[in-house]
Amino acid sequence: MPKITALDKTVHKHIRIDPDVVAGLGSDANMVPIVMDEFLKAATRFPIVFTKKAETGQFSAIALCGFETGENLFYRAGKWDSLYIPLNILRQPFFLGSDDQAADEQPVICLDLESQCISDEGKPLFTQTGEPETYLKTMQSVLATLFQGEQNTQQFIETLSGLDLIRKMSLDIKFENGETLIVQGIYTIDEDKLNALPLEAFSKLREQSLLFPAYSMIQSLGHIHWMVNQRNIRNGEAKAWFKKS
Repeated sequence: MPKITALDKTVHKHIRIDPDVVAGLGSDANMVPIVMDEFLKAATRFPIVFTKKAETGQFSAIALCGFETGENLFYRAGKWDSLYIPLNILRQPFFLGSDDQAADEQPVICLDLESQCISDEGKPLFTQTGEPETYLKTMQSVLATLFQGEQNTQQFIETLSGLDLIRKMSLDIKFENGETLIVQGIYTIDEDKLNALPLEAFSKLREQSLLFPAYSMIQSLGHIHWMVNQRNIRNGEAKAWFKKS
């Protein structure tokens, strides 16, 4: 069970983080939340789609990594098959929390003390004088990007929703071994409606720098074909292994 506490340079001065273990925490993640600020890099490798929270109906952006729970087709042989790893993977075991005692309500960096990323041989967080080490500075930057990026992403989603540009999509897949799979609960941008927007609305999206992330999402869906092919390869390897055993 996670044990979340505010990061303290005195209490946690001896803690180290193993980046290899951090990356491995996403080995079975079929969906990873991402923010709009990541779209440029993430769209070169992952399909970017929306999912909707059942309890609130709120959309969020995710990088699709697998077709089923527990499947990550971008993680193989102990590492990510991608030059880009989503920030929500890399930021672990750190979180942003709130300090109830602070008057300015600024977020504070928190740490999961039960995380398997914590290691005696990993990257140090603080210098001997209590200053942030390079690794912690990087994580501070990652968390800041996620914090601001979440706000940007929600504004992006609200704008698209207001223009009725978000549509439901369903993946009906048949693999080479005859297996079929239907993936539901994901959403994308309606490209036809986007291109048919009145000039004023289209221009406003451009002025708000929202056209690029919108078209990045649309274009990223082509990576689904790679995922299907990767699943076919893995199915074939599993079949060969079963025959040998």
